[in-house]
Amino acid sequence: MKIDILPDLVDVPFYDRNNNLVSLRLGRFDDSGINLFFLAEHNRHGHGAIAANSLVYVNQILQGFGLNPDQCEFYRYIHTPASGPIIGRFDIRSSGGKALSYSVKMLTQVEVDAMVDALSEAEPLSVAALADAANKEVSINENLESIGLSDETGHPELAVG
Repeated sequence: MKIDILPDLVDVPFYDRNNNLVSLRLGRFDDSGINLFFLAEHNRHGHGAIAANSLVYVNQILQGFGLNPDQCEFYRYIHTPASGPIIGRFDIRSSGGKALSYSVKMLTQVEVDAMVDALSEAEPLSVAALADAANKEVSINENLESIGLSDETGHPELAVG
C-alpha cells in the first residue's frame, strides 16, 4: 500500500458547468508566495469530475480567494493504494486575471518525489473562504459569463485545449 501524501484535503463545495453543486477535496499551500492548489475527487465520484469542469473550478478558486492565475499553481491529485500519488500540473493560460484554457502535464515519479519534498516545507493555508463563497448561491451562468465562457444564449462553450 502506497502512502497518501495529501491525506488532509478538505471537502469544498463547487458548482460544475451545469450549475450542480458538487463536493471536491481541496488543499492549498504557500510555497514562497505561490499558492499551490490540489484538487481531488472523492473515490465515490470516480475520476471524471475535475476533467470535465477544470476551468470552472479553477476560476471559482481564483474568484473565491481574490487571486490572479500568475500567483497560483494548480494540480490534480489522485491517490490509489496500489499506485500511490498521481499528480497532474495544470498549465493555465489566462487573460485579465481569468483562466481561459489549460493543458495538463502528468508529473514523473521524480517530480512527484520533489513535490513531496516541497510540500514538507510549504505552509498549509485554509480553504474556508472558498467554502463560504460557494454558499453564496452564485449561478454558474453568471460565473461563466464573468469569465467570458458563454455565448449570448447562456450556453457554456467549454472547449479546453
